[in-house]
Amino acid sequence: MKLHSLFFGLSIALGAGVATAADTRVVKLHNVDAAIVAALEKDKMPATKLVREHFKGFTVAKIEAYAKSKKLDADSFVRVVRQTELLQVAPLQVGHAWIMVHRCNVQGLAQLESSHAGELQKCIDTTPGRDGIVKLVPTVEQVQAWIDEAKRGEVGDVRAAERAVPIARIEGADEKVLKAFDKKGWKNNIDVVKNLSVSGERDAFSKAHKLENAAVDRALGLADFLRVTAVNGAMAQLLWDAGMQNVGELGGQRAEDLLPKLVETNQRTRRVTVELTLEGVARIVGDAKSLGQHR
Repeated sequence: MKLHSLFFGLSIALGAGVATAADTRVVKLHNVDAAIVAALEKDKMPATKLVREHFKGFTVAKIEAYAKSKKLDADSFVRVVRQTELLQVAPLQVGHAWIMVHRCNVQGLAQLESSHAGELQKCIDTTPGRDGIVKLVPTVEQVQAWIDEAKRGEVGDVRAAERAVPIARIEGADEKVLKAFDKKGWKNNIDVVKNLSVSGERDAFSKAHKLENAAVDRALGLADFLRVTAVNGAMAQLLWDAGMQNVGELGGQRAEDLLPKLVETNQRTRRVTVELTLEGVARIVGDAKSLGQHR
């Protein structure tokens, strides 16, 4: 089946009137803050395509800086930008994009690429209040088509951007450590990496909060891995279990050497439920390398 025919069929299946990234006005995004809409329209970005093009290749820190300069909530604004990225996949409705970013932690195209279709479909289907966000739930096959379309897109600029994950969503970290992060006022994994980038800082933090150094090191490593858009919580834990310490070390690996190590480790830990492939590992290593050594 030709590509345009496939996605025409998907658009019909998911409901008429599905707008693409090229023609969706920002004001049509689900539950978008009026202040964000006003700021973007004032800067001549009334449509999702214009937003996506303006913030192309921006790091989370740069996107947040823009939001703060406009006196907007930084986290909410980053999520809006991520929704505009997802809407490049033609069959997606704005409701799907909102759920994926806010409930399924799919922060942009690169993470959609690495998603498991069954798990993502289940997340969309079981989202509380879903009927008020999007009426039609995609099938696993349709979600897989989204993933395949994302893989065909030109997302190198997205992969180079670091991802912000809320403190509470750093899976596998000691709860006491996460509470200490929150107490410091750190909102996400990027804040953690910025503030604990030197071993002396980590030691001082551990001592001040009466925490084990090993527990803090693990939480920091997981937080660092999660900056990579193609890494989810399970993969971050697998990378740590396999001996990786941070993004800088990960970016220096050869995918051909890392893959068998991850497969062997996963056979013991069962962290990741999807098949580990050379292509997927190469993408993760490439993303990590593009972020550079931050610790």
